[in-house]
Amino acid sequence: MRGLLYILFTLFCSSTISAQAPPARGLTAALSRDISVTKIDGGPVVTYGAAVDRGSSIHRRWFVINDSSCPIALGDAGLTTPHYNSPSYQFDAQGTAAAVENVLAFEVLFPVFDLWGDHIRTLSLNQVQDLAPAGHPQPLGGSWFATENDVREYLTSVAYVDKVMTANGKIWRADRKLIAQKLAEVQIAVSESGLERDEAKEPKRP
Repeated sequence: MRGLLYILFTLFCSSTISAQAPPARGLTAALSRDISVTKIDGGPVVTYGAAVDRGSSIHRRWFVINDSSCPIALGDAGLTTPHYNSPSYQFDAQGTAAAVENVLAFEVLFPVFDLWGDHIRTLSLNQVQDLAPAGHPQPLGGSWFATENDVREYLTSVAYVDKVMTANGKIWRADRKLIAQKLAEVQIAVSESGLERDEAKEPKRP
C-alpha cells in the first residue's frame, strides 16, 4: 500500500511540473535579443565644391546596428557630406527604415567619429510617420549644419534606432550598453553617454 501511494505521489508531481507556465515572453525576448553590426562603404571623404580632403583616397565607414527586438530595421544608413552648400557645410542622412510592426514614430541616432576614432558628435533624426510591416522601406531624410572641421575630420558614422513609438502606444528603447559592447568588437570605442543625442547647438538645415 505504501509503495502504491509513493508511485501515485510521484506521478502527481511530474504532471504538476510539466504543466507549469512557460517563461514570461519579456524574459524570453531579452534572452534571445540579438544585435547585429553591418559595415558599409560610405564613399570618398572628398566634399565637392570645396577644397576639403581633395586628393584623398580614403573612404568613409558606415556601421549600421539592428536589434532583433526593435520594431524598425535600418538598411544601409549613414551620413554623407555631398557638397559645400554656401554659406555652410552639412551632413545628410542616407538609408532606409522598414517596420516589422505598426509604428507611429521613431528616432535614429548617428554618432560621428573622426579619423582617429574619437567621438565628434551624435546627430538625432526623428521621423513621425505611420509605418506598416507590409509597406516598402522608407527613406531616411534629414540634414544638419556642419563646420568645415566636422567635414574634414569625419571618417566613421554609426546608425541605430534609439526609440520607437508603436501603434499600441508602447515605447521601445535601445540598449546602449549592448550597442557599445558590439561597437567595441569592431574597434569603435564609445561610452553609453557617447551614444546619446547631442544638445542642439547649431541649427538644423531644412
